Amino acid sequence: MAKINIGKVVGPIGEQGKQGPSGTMKVGKVSTLQPGTAATVTNTGTTENAVLDFGIPRGVDGMTDLVAEYTDAAEHTCSPTVSAPVVIKEITGKTEQVQTTGAQLFNADRIPTKSAGGATLTNNGDGSFTITGSGTLQSTFDVRYIIENSTAIKLFKAGKLKCKLGNGIQKTTPTFTVQIENKQSIIRTLTNNFEYDLTQEIIDSDGFLVQVVFYAPPNTIIESETIKPIMYQDGNGDWEPYTGGKPSPSPDYPQDIWTVGENRNCFNFADIPSQSANGIVCTNNGDGSFTFSGTYDKKANVAFSKTYTHAETLKMFNSSGKYGISHGDMLHPSFYVDAYYNGAWHNGVLSTAYTTPWNITSEIINASDFYIRLGFYISTGLTFTPRTVYPQIYKGTNKPGFQACTQAPVLKVKCQGKNLFKNEWRKGDWNGSAQDIRISTDQRIFLKKGQKVTFSYNTSVPFEYGIIQLDLNGGHAWDQIWKSGTFTLSAEYDMYIAPVFADKTNKEASISLDNTKNVNMQIELGDTATPYTPYHHSDITIPLASPLYSGDKICCVQPGESYVDANGNTSVAHRVLWGVMRTNQMVVFDGSADEGWEYEVTNTTGVFRKKILKYMNRVENVAVSVKARIYSDCYSAMSANDTYLCKQGISVDDAGRIMVYDEAYNTKDTSLWNTHLKNNPLTVVFEIATPYFEPFADQSPLHNLRSADDLTYMYTNDPLKPDITVDVAKQAAGGYLLSGYMDRSDGIMVDATTGAECVLGMENGLLTVYEIEEE
Repeated sequence: MAKINIGKVVGPIGEQGKQGPSGTMKVGKVSTLQPGTAATVTNTGTTENAVLDFGIPRGVDGMTDLVAEYTDAAEHTCSPTVSAPVVIKEITGKTEQVQTTGAQLFNADRIPTKSAGGATLTNNGDGSFTITGSGTLQSTFDVRYIIENSTAIKLFKAGKLKCKLGNGIQKTTPTFTVQIENKQSIIRTLTNNFEYDLTQEIIDSDGFLVQVVFYAPPNTIIESETIKPIMYQDGNGDWEPYTGGKPSPSPDYPQDIWTVGENRNCFNFADIPSQSANGIVCTNNGDGSFTFSGTYDKKANVAFSKTYTHAETLKMFNSSGKYGISHGDMLHPSFYVDAYYNGAWHNGVLSTAYTTPWNITSEIINASDFYIRLGFYISTGLTFTPRTVYPQIYKGTNKPGFQACTQAPVLKVKCQGKNLFKNEWRKGDWNGSAQDIRISTDQRIFLKKGQKVTFSYNTSVPFEYGIIQLDLNGGHAWDQIWKSGTFTLSAEYDMYIAPVFADKTNKEASISLDNTKNVNMQIELGDTATPYTPYHHSDITIPLASPLYSGDKICCVQPGESYVDANGNTSVAHRVLWGVMRTNQMVVFDGSADEGWEYEVTNTTGVFRKKILKYMNRVENVAVSVKARIYSDCYSAMSANDTYLCKQGISVDDAGRIMVYDEAYNTKDTSLWNTHLKNNPLTVVFEIATPYFEPFADQSPLHNLRSADDLTYMYTNDPLKPDITVDVAKQAAGGYLLSGYMDRSDGIMVDATTGAECVLGMENGLLTVYEIEEE
């Protein structure tokens, strides 16, 4: 039992008492009582050697004047707040997957990145395109692809054909257009928000085809913007990925399953150090990004790379499936992966110079000589483009938002004060007109389109804030804005900000690269500058054994409560125990012999579905007429009855069997299905029949969050933004705060410094805080 004396409680002077016997005191059990009941302290030991059991009533419902409970804290602004411990009560998992309708008829992969006439069209790899440049075009800009007649007559049907830019922008130049043609002429050209009645007669005409074009003639004013085009005949024009006119997920167009805490990036940025060669400088920025600068002499190949051992390679590619690569654009230097297996090199299995995914089979992973080489590369004579890139290697076919590699699942929870800018960030290179301030990815605050941001500072020096809006989903800068005062964030997607500074008169003479000028700068949300407050930021990193799927949650078990672990054993918590309540499991089926796939008859003679019995005692059973609670990257979830009726999809029945119907594998021969899985692994997330509690090995991270004075933003690093429930202190008076200790809603106090759980007591006239120790 540890104790911390807070101070003497002074009362009337009493008579001198007799010397009592020396003894000991320690804390026994601590239990939570119902609201409104009296606190209890019971000595279950002896007079000389006391063991105190505390019973502390929890606060009544609605008691929010001192401690506020916030749910979905990633979206909440907590105000007013004080600097005090933040108590996390629960973080819920989340699983998401793109569900398309097949309405998108424009295949963005067919339009490459191109520069011409002073304009650049960048294919961002996620269905969006960024047009950059200024002034007027010096030459024609024309990049297109043709949907030939054989494909067009299958893809299009009679009815209205519409064209729309996904973010509603009305004008960009070069302009996105759709041309309907036959051998005789161009029938119609469609631009944003245009439509045309495509008749069956036109579709049947000789040489019917469709061209998708980004075009502008010389001397046209360049209009920069990022757009997400959609060409469609069905639906309301909401943008979705191209899936060949079919709903998805499907075997032809699988959709990745993303989960809270998942490590989306296989590439560990620390493996490639800062270095230079042939005039190119590669700078590792320490936050997952790399900056390339210098002037390339074009006389020799340049490679900044690392060759990995077999064991290191398996840490990156530890399961079969399709993998993609990105660093934000298709320019050089490219980001690449070469692979060695079965006695030979396979160069360029992944490269940002093209978008083909790499399908890693179980045979490749199991090859004893499998290893890789990866890095940045530019061939002799190619054009080098100085810039900052955000490299990532990801599993699946859909590029996720950028996330620096963590090598293991983690979830970061952060508290940010109202001032988003830290004075210590005022460092960096002066480029002649502005001072760049690099802020690591983990420190940038999450922002959303439409939010207002205000700049203020306590100096008469005539300089302005600038802001680079960084969309980490695409891994590049959307645009750079120079403003003082307030502006509204215009990026289409969720993003982060990084400030820079420009002095309009004296440049470097007015803005020192050190902090000696005592300039208090503030960036805050909203349209009104408020009094300056120092920068505040605290965060915790919660390591996870596996990601948090929908239904999973980070929570705690109270002392005396029992829980079931992953092995089915029941234990009793002796103190507050943090961990994950697991309700889901992820499995990748790759056709291995131990999976034991079998066939089962359907209601159609000679037609069969595939079933697996291996997880019968693990899967939560579902009535055969109810849609299964299951995710798959290749099949839509449906009822067991639907697969029995030969509808393509995946299901779970009332016996806990996983079933798949796919008309391409409707024979008794399960070897065909197993061979298919070896080349096209099937990822499945299903609800388990018996949830279990997975305690954290290290309990300390949950106790290190602190709120800020005045106002606190709370958010996580995860793109899916899981719901969070927390207790945040609202004011520094009353019974909830006492000399650095915060009283939780369950009656336990938390030490603001150590996170230790404590209770109050009296000893020798002193008000004392006792740390609760496990017996």
